[in-house]
Amino acid sequence: METKHTPAPWSIDQYRNILGADGHLLVVTGVATPIGPRNQQSEANAAHIVRCVNSHEQMRRALEEVLAVCQDRQAFVMQGPRAFAKAEQIARAALSAAGKE
Repeated sequence: METKHTPAPWSIDQYRNILGADGHLLVVTGVATPIGPRNQQSEANAAHIVRCVNSHEQMRRALEEVLAVCQDRQAFVMQGPRAFAKAEQIARAALSAAGKE
C-alpha cells in the first residue's frame, strides 16, 4: 500500500509553519518564533512550498487537457486557432493558480 501525502490545500500559520488542510502541523520552518526574528528567505521558501502543493493537481489536469487537445490531431488541424486558444486558456488558468514567482 502506498503512503499518500497530506491532502491540500496547505497553509502557513502566524509562525510561518506549514499546516495541512486539517490544520495539523506538517513542517516547522523555524522562521519565526515568539522570541525569534523572521528570515525572509525561509518565509519565501515556505510560501513556495505551499503554492506548489496547492497548485499541483490543477497543473497536472491542465497538462493532461492540453495534451489531449494536441493529440487529437484531426480536430486540432480542423479547429486551428480555436484549438490553440483552448490549450492556451487551460494553461493560463493553471499558471494563474500557481501564482507568480
